[in-house]
Amino acid sequence: MTNQDSKKVTQTIGKEEEKDSVVEQWFEPMLLDTTLNFSNNVYLTLKHSDSIFYNEYFLDSKIIDSLTKPHNNRHIEALEIERYLLKTQSNHVKRDSSGLHVKLKHGDWRLLSLDPLADEADNTFEYYFSDIGFYSIRVQWGEGNGYKLINHIDGTETNLFGRPYFSPDGHYVISVNMDFEAGYSQNGFQLFRNENGKLKHLGNYEPSEWGPYSAKWIDNYRLILKNQTFDFKNVNIDYLDFYAELRIKKSG
Repeated sequence: MTNQDSKKVTQTIGKEEEKDSVVEQWFEPMLLDTTLNFSNNVYLTLKHSDSIFYNEYFLDSKIIDSLTKPHNNRHIEALEIERYLLKTQSNHVKRDSSGLHVKLKHGDWRLLSLDPLADEADNTFEYYFSDIGFYSIRVQWGEGNGYKLINHIDGTETNLFGRPYFSPDGHYVISVNMDFEAGYSQNGFQLFRNENGKLKHLGNYEPSEWGPYSAKWIDNYRLILKNQTFDFKNVNIDYLDFYAELRIKKSG
């Protein structure tokens, strides 16, 4: 972690016999304010924000907790959530012995095949953006996971860092993922522009000492990221949440 990214506090332990020991503590990024140039005419501003309450995604947190509490495995948890969703989404998504299928707009079912070269082990359904025309799919790898958006018109797949969040008008989608420790997957966020069902990649931002794990759009150009960093205390690590506002702006 650099001085540009964070505040580092070094405390010397007071006891004489421990005078050579130090405790290093990391806190949330102090100089988070930055401008990100993502394309020729789109840039983003990122700055600290007050905390806000929101459910992380598509289900109430109490429902998610009840489904995932018995397990300590992300893949099994994702399958439990999918099983719950299939009770009401069976007209659009189904699973059989061959894998996960999604229904395209013209009525055909598409099997979501796995790419062994990408270490894909399973696909699980997580959400159907029916008004916008995309399926959100969690992809389990041998180690870690990613996400895909599936266009419901022609089945085009777009690989993502993490969970997608569409702006209220469906014009932008941000994908966020936190993995700044293990490094099994990419850490940070991606921004895409939805151009009549075709997703145009505008850019990525990949911080090294913190990561976003959920997002909430405030309007069509502004959203709040919920992030996590960590604080070293002797041999223990405390994880700390903080919030940041991301604003999309156009130049020219």
